[in-house]
Amino acid sequence: YGCLYAATFGGSLTCLLLLILVSECWLGPGMSLLVEDVPSRSMGTQVALLLVCNQAVAALGPWAVATHDPGDAKVRDPLFLCVCICLVTSAVAFSLVGRAHGIEDDDRAQHEVRALL
Repeated sequence: YGCLYAATFGGSLTCLLLLILVSECWLGPGMSLLVEDVPSRSMGTQVALLLVCNQAVAALGPWAVATHDPGDAKVRDPLFLCVCICLVTSAVAFSLVGRAHGIEDDDRAQHEVRALL
């Protein structure tokens, strides 16, 4: 919110810095899920593919804003709405993936306990 509606340019950049720091927190847990699911022989390819896709999609954002920006402040509200929708969708998807991995881990642990008995 502060990036788009800050009173000064410095305030906007400060909010952007904080936003980038917080929004990139998915990378560590995302990589750990990737390491857990991908065989080690193809790990390098999968990590590279994830990072390339991430950068390709991220590069679409500035392009979309540039093509739709009429040069005034009217682009702030639709941009803010789009960012909010994307963040909520991402959070829901990431929590569902985390929950699915938690269920798989519980099933695996129960199976290992039964095998020991």
